[in-house]
Amino acid sequence: MATSTVYVLLKPGSLDTDGYAYGKICSAAQRGKYDVERFPSGRWAESGEFSSHLSAAQVDHRRVSEDEALSGIGTYVGSALCIARVPLGRPKVWDYGMVVGYSWKEDEKSGILQVTFQDETCEIPYGREELQDLAIETYALRPCIMRSVADVMPTEMRSIHNMVHDHFNGIGQSARRNSTIILRKPSWCRSSISRTLGSSIYRSSTF
Repeated sequence: MATSTVYVLLKPGSLDTDGYAYGKICSAAQRGKYDVERFPSGRWAESGEFSSHLSAAQVDHRRVSEDEALSGIGTYVGSALCIARVPLGRPKVWDYGMVVGYSWKEDEKSGILQVTFQDETCEIPYGREELQDLAIETYALRPCIMRSVADVMPTEMRSIHNMVHDHFNGIGQSARRNSTIILRKPSWCRSSISRTLGSSIYRSSTF
């Protein structure tokens, strides 16, 4: 008898990732273990192939739908994001927060991320085009904070973060540890951002 494909959301480390990852099971358990393939979605959409033999106890109660696995939403739990949101009385802007949870509505094929920002936790409709998973140093520098999404489009936002990450880490140039210099170098950066970050960068990095 053919075995139907099963999708699961597994804990950090289960599929060689430092965060949650979706797995795909295409065969029945053998001697109490499943052959689980890492499913390329969400944070791990560009990752290579990986599989592991996991026990039934690790897998059986963590099943999700194929649509959820395809969306990748659960992979962002625990990650540091730049994400678009609409603060009260303001236009849609880029902000920075930590993902503390999510929910998925199977009938609507959509989900919500629970994100903790500096002063509140909000529920934000999930859309991969309006978020970016960040390394902690880029998250702490926050070059796009409160920039209008109309002013800085999603592709520009990603480019800015990549430039800041490379500057901080010395990729293709000298590494810098001064936030004012890093944020002043690109023409897109506002002087007010660097002044604000001077007092908050270290607090932000331990958020």
